[in-house]
Amino acid sequence: MIVNPTPTPTLTLASSSSRRDDFWTTADQPGNPKYKPTDVETHSEFLGAVAAYSTGPVQPADAVGKSDADLILRTSTGGGLLLQPSRPMTAIDACFLQEALGGDAGPKPRYRHLCPVLSTHTALPNLPKFLHVMSAQLAADYMLTASDVAADVTPGADYVFWRAADSPRRAAASGVSVSVIAAARAGDDFTVTLPACRADDFGLLHAAPLLALGGGDRAALLGEVAKFVPVASQRVRSVTAGGGALSVAVAGEAREEVTLVFYDEETGATPTATCTLSEAGTATVTFGPEATACTCA
Repeated sequence: MIVNPTPTPTLTLASSSSRRDDFWTTADQPGNPKYKPTDVETHSEFLGAVAAYSTGPVQPADAVGKSDADLILRTSTGGGLLLQPSRPMTAIDACFLQEALGGDAGPKPRYRHLCPVLSTHTALPNLPKFLHVMSAQLAADYMLTASDVAADVTPGADYVFWRAADSPRRAAASGVSVSVIAAARAGDDFTVTLPACRADDFGLLHAAPLLALGGGDRAALLGEVAKFVPVASQRVRSVTAGGGALSVAVAGEAREEVTLVFYDEETGATPTATCTLSEAGTATVTFGPEATACTCA
């Protein structure tokens, strides 16, 4: 992660791996006169997302009493365990083609020598990968293809693509509605449009694998949609499908409230299940076409 001398943050061409170890979660931080009167952080949410996807040791650097707790909790469990993908987010190959050839070879950045589209994934045991794509400082719409993110999807698996229905900046940590972009797209054959954006309206696109429940029914775990990384191995320990249901084992803090969103392929609905974790900090959330239940153990 690089922040220019100006208040406009950019991503390196190579990856989102952090080159700084902290960021401000609110715009104005009083105290050191070195940073006055003009230096304010206008892209706190974007930097929070980059911190999460960098998988690096990045922490808030706010003055006492100046932290945005909701923003911080979008990066972690209630106890502060960071929710991260399985590898640091990196530039898609088409960024390098655009840098070298120009024209329409890849996604067009608003500024030279940066990549406006990056990808990564979350890997869970015995499941196809969960895809995450970030776009920022993208000068024009870009048609993302399966070849752009080949390392972050599982060939042969079908996916549902989704993003938060509201812009990330307006999304409340207590719950975010989702917008399904495309369903039942094969991991090795799809196209999805990434809208042009800046840093203050950066995009996060996710793809969750469709899993067979039995009897021809399929569903997907979208995860904790209020988090920057909605499905992370630090939270979701396992997902099993069969017998007409998805069973999701989750972990966190004792009595922590966890909200998961699912996708029902038959109806197109995105039902929600909220569970309070046990004293041991565990729970199992079970989703099926007929009902969503939560059992804590």
